[in-house]
Amino acid sequence: MSPLSFRGKQRSGLVGQHRKKPVAGSTSNQPTTKKRKYWNTATYKYHSLGDYPGIIVTTGTTDSYSTQVGELAHHLVKRFYARTNKRKISPQIAGHEQKQRILRATNQRMADAKAADAVQVSANIQDPPAEHPTISTDSQSLPAASARNSMAKNLCPDEDDLPRTLPRAHHHISESKRTSFNVFDFNALSKIADDPAVEDFLPKLRAHLLSRLLGRAYEGDETDYSPEELLKVTFKRDRIYSHKLMRVNFTTYDGLRNSDSINPRTHSDIMVLSHEDDDERNPHPYWYARAIGVFHAEVRHLGPASNNRKAQRSAAQRIEFLWVRWFGRDLTHKAGWKAKRLHRLGFIDSAEDGTFGFLDPAEVIRGAHIIPAFHYGRTTELLPKSIARRAEEEDQDYVYYYVNPFADRDLFMRYFDTAVGH
Repeated sequence: MSPLSFRGKQRSGLVGQHRKKPVAGSTSNQPTTKKRKYWNTATYKYHSLGDYPGIIVTTGTTDSYSTQVGELAHHLVKRFYARTNKRKISPQIAGHEQKQRILRATNQRMADAKAADAVQVSANIQDPPAEHPTISTDSQSLPAASARNSMAKNLCPDEDDLPRTLPRAHHHISESKRTSFNVFDFNALSKIADDPAVEDFLPKLRAHLLSRLLGRAYEGDETDYSPEELLKVTFKRDRIYSHKLMRVNFTTYDGLRNSDSINPRTHSDIMVLSHEDDDERNPHPYWYARAIGVFHAEVRHLGPASNNRKAQRSAAQRIEFLWVRWFGRDLTHKAGWKAKRLHRLGFIDSAEDGTFGFLDPAEVIRGAHIIPAFHYGRTTELLPKSIARRAEEEDQDYVYYYVNPFADRDLFMRYFDTAVGH
């Protein structure tokens, strides 16, 4: 069967349209009858019906799309054209469109913030008097799950203005005070929710800050202080301020400067120099932790033992710190260059001491690349529901993790004792 087998005729309305207009003073000899038409494969007709089912699955039915969207968008460009000087209009129209997009995004953020204010726990409470510390009543009235979710959201704010970091600085944390916690909210959460992460949060934080105020070298925050000593560390307005990220600068093995952004929501694993005992079996040069939050606080030390002059004058000073969950190294797993195996880690059981702690950002070397050991699966035995986990982790931890030293050249060279630059 050939295309000539399909015969048809030209539509009546097209006969007059296809005839050429006669030139003035001449007679037209063009036929007025309908032309015979033959079907051909170049005509987009019924021969494409076989493709319709697949296209409907991917893009939808043919009647689900309209050119109205594009036509209305073109009207917007025409309105922008009226605001130009009619010369080199493309950059001017693009500028107007960018301004409108920024304003639309700003209005959306303001609407989201207004909606979030209705469920925030710590952002809406009034500051309790410093001389009479109290637990936030909002935290007590909300259910445990709601209070935990609200605090977890504020641990990593959506917005945090962090300008460019100077290369000579070790780290950089924003000075914003947009998102804050009352320090007693964590005690309130520990009472209404079984969350080991916030247990003794305030005493541990005071002990960490006191060691730094006294100028003591960091060895894992193992120094014990009396309650009287801890109470001499106070917070201005009883507030600590959370931030979205911390930027860390470091020197690479080839003598250049590079940086890492530590974000508790995305890139949260860090490495610090280990402080293990000299007689430790199978020593390792680094400790590893996962950042739960990035904070700063305005702290006063009322004790005479502080070596900070500003603190002695009772003036609050800004102190930055990280809230971390520590990894523990699996000593039963043979690892290293000789064993040709990656070092294996695991989160410390929440029932043990030292699971959570605080860290001076100056101790951070750079970000670490910690990858889950998928073969061993997940577990909920190490930690119950907690704000220390990310939302996508679904209240579970992997049983084991591996330290990946091959993420980049500098990280690879840090695991050689005789590496250049380390």
